[in-house]
Amino acid sequence: MVGPEDEDDEYRPPLPPDDRVWRHPAEVAADRRALSPTVSVTTMRTPLRQAVTLTALGALGGALVVSGLFLTLGSAAPGVAPAAEPAVVNIAMDPVVPIERRVDRAEWAVAVSADVVPAVVVVRPGGDTGSGVVFQSDGLILTSSDLVGDATEVTVVLPDGAEHQGRVLGSDAISGLSVVEIDHRDLAAAPLGIFKQPMVGDHALVLPAAAALDELEMGTLSATTGKIRVSSSRNLHGLLQLDTALPEQGSGSALIDDTGAVIGIVVDVGTDNATHAVPIGWARKIADDIMAWGEGRHPWLGIKGVDLDPDTRAEAGIDAGVRVESVIADGPADHADIRRGDFITTIGDSSIASMSDLILALRRHPPGEAIDVVLRRGGEDSHHLVHLGLRAEGETD
Repeated sequence: MVGPEDEDDEYRPPLPPDDRVWRHPAEVAADRRALSPTVSVTTMRTPLRQAVTLTALGALGGALVVSGLFLTLGSAAPGVAPAAEPAVVNIAMDPVVPIERRVDRAEWAVAVSADVVPAVVVVRPGGDTGSGVVFQSDGLILTSSDLVGDATEVTVVLPDGAEHQGRVLGSDAISGLSVVEIDHRDLAAAPLGIFKQPMVGDHALVLPAAAALDELEMGTLSATTGKIRVSSSRNLHGLLQLDTALPEQGSGSALIDDTGAVIGIVVDVGTDNATHAVPIGWARKIADDIMAWGEGRHPWLGIKGVDLDPDTRAEAGIDAGVRVESVIADGPADHADIRRGDFITTIGDSSIASMSDLILALRRHPPGEAIDVVLRRGGEDSHHLVHLGLRAEGETD
């Protein structure tokens, strides 16, 4: 089981610098005149299907002059084995302009959800009913792992009322997500807000399946890297938080920003006064893992750590960090000479102020990558090169 302080994982794709997250549409248009209408992305075929990896997308996002973009990922050709040569996918790029938030909330809700409504479906695993978001037009749907539970098949109801039997390709409790596939190759895929950084204060709304648009409640993002304790043995990290209550059939539904793009997949964490969602960049990465491997693939550091109170930080002579409580024998940290009692202050380029920070920093690095970990021991700082492992079920971090 994953304990509240045991997790270490979680990748977040690189984002454009903050000053590129949003600019006036006139500036975007001026830059676009110098750009080609399409960008080529190089990607390798996975064992199950060709997929655009978020690592490549993140690198592309950092290089683009135009930002504040959204990306619709459509159908991907199946692949039966890794290809010797990379495949090239052309992705059309368009500027995203926020839709004016009008006084009439129904009018605004209809406007921002217009392109997403056809891609939000009912997901019914037995007695429960929730939602799912079509992220590839060849029958692939993202939803909540807590909604799906242990089911291997679910009923999927499309917006036109057609029912399909859905196969659960895999679930990932660490992220809170599942991927479902139906035999339908011409679905409407939702626009995904991959290239726009959600910010506290942004307007957003939750779109469940079969929602009455004039009843949708507009909200404001109150957190973008939230940590929620789902149970005594499980936390979710890096969640978006909206200041409106979870609507009926909200689990697995779409969180939409004011550009009309999906920025998160909603998860039901049992709170009554707020809605939480997995950011779409992380969700899309987990979906690619599940399609290729049947499960999410998480980097493993091999420690158990705790947050520090001000007195402990002062005693250690550090402004921020976490204390290593235990090190897993023969794990990555053990091999890198990280010890119980060390204070981890930096992972890669990320400063660490809490175990949640550590988990989110690790999300930026795939299993197998070598990363620099800076720690304080005996009043001295030292650098340790850690080769991240692949986290297995039940392993701590």
